[in-house]
Amino acid sequence: MSSDTIIETTRTVPDRSSSTAWFWWKESKQLAPLIMLLIIVAGLILIMNVISTAIVNPGGFWLPDEVVLLVFPGLFATGAGPLMVGQERSLRTMEWLALLPISAKRLLSTKLSVAFAGLALMWCVVAVGIALFGLGNPHDANWTIGQRPSHSDNPISYPIWMVHSIYVLLSGFYVSWRIRHTFYALILLIPLAFAPMIAVGLIAAYNDRPMMSGTYDVLIGVFTLLGIAVMAPLSYRAAMRALGPERAPAAVPLLELPRRSSADASVDETAPRFGTRVAALVWQSIESRRGMLVLLVAMLLVSLLAFIRLCSIDSRLRGIDQFLPFVTLLAPLAVCWLGTAVFKQDGAIEQIRFLADRGITPQTVYYARHAIPVAILATGLLLYAGWALTTVGGWDRDRTPVPSLITVAAVVFLFYSVSQWVSQLVRTLLLAVILGPIISVIVTVWLLTAYTQLALPTAALVIVSLLPLLATRVVMRRYMDATDRPLAFVVAAGVVAAMVIVPIVFAIAFVRGVPGMTAEQRNTLLAEAHSARRQTASPVQLMFLDWRSNAERTLVPDSQKDLIEKIRNSLNANSQDPRQWINGLETLRQGSFPLQGDFYALDRFQSAFVLHRMRWRQDNDAESFERFAPWLDTASVLLKGLRRSRQVAQQEIADRLEVTLIETLRTPEMRPHRDAPAVRSAVASIGTPASRAAARRRAVLASWVQRQDPQSRSSRDHVAALETMPRGLVAWLDEPLYESFVLAALDGIQASKNRSDDGSWRRRLHSLASPKGVFESSQYSDRFRQLPAAATMGENYFAGPGQLWGRAWEYVDVAEFLQAGDDTTSPAPGITSESAPSEPTATPGSQASEPEASNADPSGSADTLSLRDSIAANNQITPTEPIR
Repeated sequence: MSSDTIIETTRTVPDRSSSTAWFWWKESKQLAPLIMLLIIVAGLILIMNVISTAIVNPGGFWLPDEVVLLVFPGLFATGAGPLMVGQERSLRTMEWLALLPISAKRLLSTKLSVAFAGLALMWCVVAVGIALFGLGNPHDANWTIGQRPSHSDNPISYPIWMVHSIYVLLSGFYVSWRIRHTFYALILLIPLAFAPMIAVGLIAAYNDRPMMSGTYDVLIGVFTLLGIAVMAPLSYRAAMRALGPERAPAAVPLLELPRRSSADASVDETAPRFGTRVAALVWQSIESRRGMLVLLVAMLLVSLLAFIRLCSIDSRLRGIDQFLPFVTLLAPLAVCWLGTAVFKQDGAIEQIRFLADRGITPQTVYYARHAIPVAILATGLLLYAGWALTTVGGWDRDRTPVPSLITVAAVVFLFYSVSQWVSQLVRTLLLAVILGPIISVIVTVWLLTAYTQLALPTAALVIVSLLPLLATRVVMRRYMDATDRPLAFVVAAGVVAAMVIVPIVFAIAFVRGVPGMTAEQRNTLLAEAHSARRQTASPVQLMFLDWRSNAERTLVPDSQKDLIEKIRNSLNANSQDPRQWINGLETLRQGSFPLQGDFYALDRFQSAFVLHRMRWRQDNDAESFERFAPWLDTASVLLKGLRRSRQVAQQEIADRLEVTLIETLRTPEMRPHRDAPAVRSAVASIGTPASRAAARRRAVLASWVQRQDPQSRSSRDHVAALETMPRGLVAWLDEPLYESFVLAALDGIQASKNRSDDGSWRRRLHSLASPKGVFESSQYSDRFRQLPAAATMGENYFAGPGQLWGRAWEYVDVAEFLQAGDDTTSPAPGITSESAPSEPTATPGSQASEPEASNADPSGSADTLSLRDSIAANNQITPTEPIR
């Protein structure tokens, strides 16, 4: 505000009742830009919260934390004093005010009154925002000093926040009256603002123990009140000295003046000479801001040393080390202020206009102004890279993580790019110094979040990061001529729109690129799924009892015992009667309920089943078969119940149980017992390709409908590919990815029913269930499906469903095998060694055909073959390769 404007204000102010009414009006207009900028920043934070919430959590809304609002009065207090006093110095109106017929006390009281009124207004807005949006924990003692809980993210109560803002306001006025340079005054204000916290930290360091939140709150309040008591008289004295008459310079006799020496005569001869205009401009930019550059370089070095010290500590921070995290924050501030120094410093605008009047091109001035800050930042990055190369890699939770050079360089570039853009857009140095770091943090967090969580490509991130630099280059010509308004605001609006819209566009494109169902497919399958859910009864939870005796249950393995003894004890721990395992087995046998059991419990049952089958085949007499028959009968009951289930996981368990039953029924030792009730029940439980396909289809569709209800969705009810997707888009990708799984599963079910397999559905299931693996070495590959089904079961269900679909075991006729003569002494091919239905011959890479694999063991034992093939599968060798 120039002196002409002030005089004009005194003529046009409507209220003449007070001799200083015009002064109130002038001071209020000086604070208006600061208030407007804080409102803009608050709006940006709110907009970013709305956008990120709409993307990450559709249908929800996250408000900023209470601390975000509590910071704004502190920012106002930080900028009020330097703005109201520093602007008087920069416009050279301080002497003019001192000549007015108004006392210095009246001028000071008016400035303080306007500042306190603005601070009170800010606190009213914050209080209304907290109450209106319900921020903070309502159960905490927010308004009671010393009663905040220890686990609170905001250990300082609201009254202490208010008192501290008053202290910062008085400190800001003191440094502004005391120091002429606005930037240096703001630098000095930073340690003064945190002085109460530093004092409390020193007390905690002296006691060498953590401080409770209540004690911390009270001590900060005490030191803040002491700071107010000290700063109030200091600020008053500094104001009186600045507004009072200056002392006359001491008179020096003419005879005592130094004569011109020969060295002075040679000054013109030793003046710097430059070969290019750029070199002269670089030298001029250094000389005009030498103090600022030295201070910023010192901040960078101190911050780097503090970070190195912080990374070397592998325990809890103690003593003076507790302040290291705060000291490291000097680096981002220095980076932002280096960007601000490009266009904002004392006399920067006048210097640039001076160059424009002499015909220096905007391009030359632009690059010359950036040369020194960029060189300083590049040197700092080289120092960081040299230190980072000497550190030990890896993650240690007790140590501070060391960011990569690329990450640090990206953050530094974004901070510098945004800050220099803000410094050209804002006229006042103080507003640029305050606003630059805030806008830089907002833009950096948004763009890096979009890059890591919203699938923003690297090229797009680089282009968007360059936009602030491009904007300042475009406006540079008009900026040198002081005619950049309103073009600068139009370009700024375009930059902001691009920063917000570009990541959203790429996120939408990424989501739309995931294939899902068409509207017609979705409607048709949903109707079928709802019909299947209505026709299927509610599942019955399968309850397994503890089958061990009390002695076995309390058995503690002795590490000194023989390994064989340990194995024997473990094998003997299984009960001889499976009816002691399952609660209500007879009820399940007589009913037609769908069963639902835990995978691990059923896997344990299946392991015990195989153990008793081996004992029966080892003895091979009537008594041993009578002991094994209950296991055979129980397995058939469980298989029928699991096939009625409408969950994909239960169908996978049923497949594994059915493979085990088919393997058992196809042994030659079973033929003499083909008329036993347990064997007839087991044969009846074996399904056909059509019945299995119908059960699987019903389960896939029912699970799809069930997962649409958030209350009934399981924690594992998702495809594994979702874990590799950008975290911010998970909520949008969940449904189309599962629809892709449903379509791939239905194609696989139909292919297994028709005994036709082109491999496309397996590749799609692999990309959804095992996205990090390679298809050729996965459970869906052709080579893996050539192995026996019993040898590839295990716990591979968690690597993706559908691995057993369409393999040779599905097309085995067990009844025909049992009714056949006794001339066959080895199991028929297809259950212990199989190939894909559509490819009867071995695929490349396999060294054995089906007959060779089926005759690999002379004993013809299915159990021996399964064990051997299982070992072969785990070691990725062919089933016929000798096991050594």
